[in-house]
Amino acid sequence: MPMSQWVADYMASRSRERIERDYDGRCAQLAQAGAPRFFRILADQVKCDVADFHELGGDRRLTYSFVPSNTFVVRRPQYPAVRLTVKLNHVFIEYEFVYRNAFGSAETPSEGHFRIESDLHGRLQAMQDEVPFVEPSEISQNLLKLVFDRI
Repeated sequence: MPMSQWVADYMASRSRERIERDYDGRCAQLAQAGAPRFFRILADQVKCDVADFHELGGDRRLTYSFVPSNTFVVRRPQYPAVRLTVKLNHVFIEYEFVYRNAFGSAETPSEGHFRIESDLHGRLQAMQDEVPFVEPSEISQNLLKLVFDRI
């Protein structure tokens, strides 16, 4: 008796689904394993960008602080005050930006996140609203523009 086509199609479909699950699972493992290093590279990039901002005549009251092991803060405590808090939460880089104008009233904080993803080769990127950010400098620019535009 010849093989039923529907059984062959069904088994091929299940095989494809298993391969996709294995691929997604492995990529998720690689993203989680690489996230702390990716975050540290981002934190170092932001620190360098803040130093460059100072060297090019930007407000020296703007400070960068790393809070071990998964948070950094860029802030200016004097009015108009700004605070950008960025932290790693598993495979998410979460941020909150707060601005207080010269009269001391605060705007509603801006919040957002990037999701760290990996391919099977362990190459990491961060995604925000379906937009990939491959280089930490791209993420730093995206974050620090919030701060620089307000001071």
